[in-house]
Amino acid sequence: MKPDLKTALESLHATIALSVPAEGDYLHAPLDYLLGDFKMANLPHYKTLQDIIDAMNPHAEISIGIGFETYKANIYDGINNAIATGGRFSFMLPLWDERNTHSFFLALSCEDGYLNMLIYYFGNALRFLGIDQLLANSFKDQLTGLFNARTMKRHVAENRKGSYLCLFDLNKFKDINDTFGHKIGDDVLTLTASFLISISSSDEVFYRRSGDEFMILFLRDDLAYAKSVIAKIETYLEELSENALKHCPGLTCSASYGLLELQYPGGKDVIGLENQLKLADLAMYQAKKAHKRMHIISFEDAQSILEKGDLDLRLAKLARSISR
Repeated sequence: MKPDLKTALESLHATIALSVPAEGDYLHAPLDYLLGDFKMANLPHYKTLQDIIDAMNPHAEISIGIGFETYKANIYDGINNAIATGGRFSFMLPLWDERNTHSFFLALSCEDGYLNMLIYYFGNALRFLGIDQLLANSFKDQLTGLFNARTMKRHVAENRKGSYLCLFDLNKFKDINDTFGHKIGDDVLTLTASFLISISSSDEVFYRRSGDEFMILFLRDDLAYAKSVIAKIETYLEELSENALKHCPGLTCSASYGLLELQYPGGKDVIGLENQLKLADLAMYQAKKAHKRMHIISFEDAQSILEKGDLDLRLAKLARSISR
């Protein structure tokens, strides 16, 4: 039987307090540890509230459904609003790692010119309640374990660094399903995803967009690096039928890759998320149409395409020509 809230709260390890003048620097004021041995939690000894906020994994907040920067802004806005109105405010600060879901709960009030906070560490309380899996499912693809399309859109929308966005799909994947069955088709998807996870680094994020479509957000403004990662993926797919799927004679795997250069002059997104995704589609379709492994759309070419105003029409024509 799933433990109830009372059982979950028994994972409490520490209570932290903070009381500062409302006009003071509450983010960097030293925290007071009132209860518990924080080493039991296997977490650092945070010195300030800002330390805790900074320690949040950029992907943890996605489970809340509003995006990392928005969630952090809501924290600051909530505290400032409590100060301005003399009110109260509370929120969760989730910290995620590969093994546990760590959670802080902060309750604060502003009275008599002082901001008073209590910060509770609940260990893996979310896991006790079974909520962690529910939250994980909201930003990850259940079949492959990769981030899903919803998460991809948030990441791309929040990005403001020169980088590359890649869309690739498996060539003739329908033929694999029709010839070898959907179980083998799923195996191709999960094996591909497992390989992507195995080569992942801090320089890129992998996603399953839908069906046999995958996406990569490269976090480096380095075309040669992006090409090197794509080459690794293509080599893996080419060898897949000789290794993990050697029991499926005649099965071949390859992909078509569309690569879009992302630039943000003056820190502004002049292309827009929806157009970025459509342009990645266009690049992939152009690679497929030309029977090439990859097609690249530069930032300048992307602007030129958008200026012509026929992006949707070009996408529709390419999609029809390829489906014939």
